[in-house]
Amino acid sequence: YGPARTAVFTDALKCSQQELFKKQIRTSEDAHIKPDESVTDVVFVIHGIRDTGYWTQKVARRVKAAGDKAGKKFATETSTYGYFPMLSFLIPFFRREKVEWLMDQYTENLALYPNAKFSFMGHSNGTYLLAKALKEYPACTFKNVVFAGSVVQSKFNWSEMIRQKRICSFYNFVASSDWVVAIFPKTFQVLPIQDLGSGGFDGFMNVEIHNQLKFVKGGHGAATEEKYWDEIATLIVHGNTSDSINNLFVTERSSFMRVLGAAAPLPFFVIIALVFLIGWTVYHVPNLLSTGSLLHPPDEVSFKHISSQYIFLTFYLYCIWKAITKL
Repeated sequence: YGPARTAVFTDALKCSQQELFKKQIRTSEDAHIKPDESVTDVVFVIHGIRDTGYWTQKVARRVKAAGDKAGKKFATETSTYGYFPMLSFLIPFFRREKVEWLMDQYTENLALYPNAKFSFMGHSNGTYLLAKALKEYPACTFKNVVFAGSVVQSKFNWSEMIRQKRICSFYNFVASSDWVVAIFPKTFQVLPIQDLGSGGFDGFMNVEIHNQLKFVKGGHGAATEEKYWDEIATLIVHGNTSDSINNLFVTERSSFMRVLGAAAPLPFFVIIALVFLIGWTVYHVPNLLSTGSLLHPPDEVSFKHISSQYIFLTFYLYCIWKAITKL
């Protein structure tokens, strides 16, 4: 405050990177250099695509508070793997990199908290990371698992995971209007061309019905909203739902969302067709400016006319690229 704050800003502007590193204040998550055997539980809260994960720390604090009331000492793991745009999400190699990142966090926490049991709350791509880790790393185990906006295939065998004691309990928040999962991951599940799926839209086949928490009102990120944080904390700490959780759900989806989900992969191909149609239209805009018709080029096609077509098309492709790499 006052002069002290001025000094901090002055240092930030003038100091070298090495000097700033010496002056930094470490967060509570970095404070444990030596193993802490008193921690009984660790909760991983991992964000999804197109998300920087600020909400994960808030959920983790609710879990920690609920754990304190239950006589448990929770540590939290809310590290971020960075902003993950749609294009990167659709490429298996980049998803695989994030699975390895998750297992790095897992092994580090095993070393820091040798007596702790691990639980997991994930959203969107965060759900994929855990499912893939459970499938490919037999030593990976978790206690209570909560998914929201899941992009894991609906046939993933959670019952078998419970039977093998890889996890103890599993709960899946299903949103009422999650068009993201209904169009994209579900398309890849139906075709099938990738190991993505519609668990966040259709639910999972091998899960008891009371473990499918239907329907969270809203879209892809609905279950990460604040009104669900205490419920998530209860699921993580106690492994079961609260008495009031059903008050937060709606009983059914809109007719549009039911049709959208049932029509996969048609909506995906409609989007692709629209992208090409708009591109074709943009390419022929110079025709429209010259002759008043998209379909009829001028009688004498000049170099300027052709250049204009490629400039329009290049700009459109640039917009598409920015969209899929930033959104």
